[in-house]
Amino acid sequence: QNVIKRYNNVLLEEISAFFYLKAFWKMFGRTEDVSFLPATGCPNLPLLANLMLGWGLSFSIVLDDDSHGRKVFKELKDSKVTEDAKLIKISGCQGIEDLFSAPDFAKIVLGKPALKITKANSEYMKEEEISKVITARDFMIAVEGEKITESDLSQDSKDKISELLEKIAGTLMSNSAAVSGSSVSAETEGS
Repeated sequence: QNVIKRYNNVLLEEISAFFYLKAFWKMFGRTEDVSFLPATGCPNLPLLANLMLGWGLSFSIVLDDDSHGRKVFKELKDSKVTEDAKLIKISGCQGIEDLFSAPDFAKIVLGKPALKITKANSEYMKEEEISKVITARDFMIAVEGEKITESDLSQDSKDKISELLEKIAGTLMSNSAAVSGSSVSAETEGS
């Protein structure tokens, strides 16, 4: 069965990151083939990474820049389970929601243009007990329905999101090349 692809897998901390990245991929017109695979929390990423390694699958990992993300980032880097270039930290973002400027997040994601967020978006979500998953899912649905487009975002949000997408795309190119190279050598050996 082809449940998980052999290459271009991107492990994520949680389902909300899956929804946002799927939306960003479409919103920014990315054409690379990618499989976003959400974990059920940051501490589960090392286990998933080891499984991917054991199954011979090519992957990269995206982590938040919070205390949990930094700890797991260091653990993965030290274990050498994957190349350092395939470990991506969302710099300066305690959660993926922090890629948006506060005004964009309030207006576009939360649908509250008059709301003034004075802290990190991810921190605001926690304090107000707003569901990360439902908010992210609704954002993805709006993007897929073209109710929200790249032009709705401020330059600040666009720059942060584009930077993350470029980093992910950079790991995909090397993932594809690695898989192509290994399948060619396997075919050559069998000849």
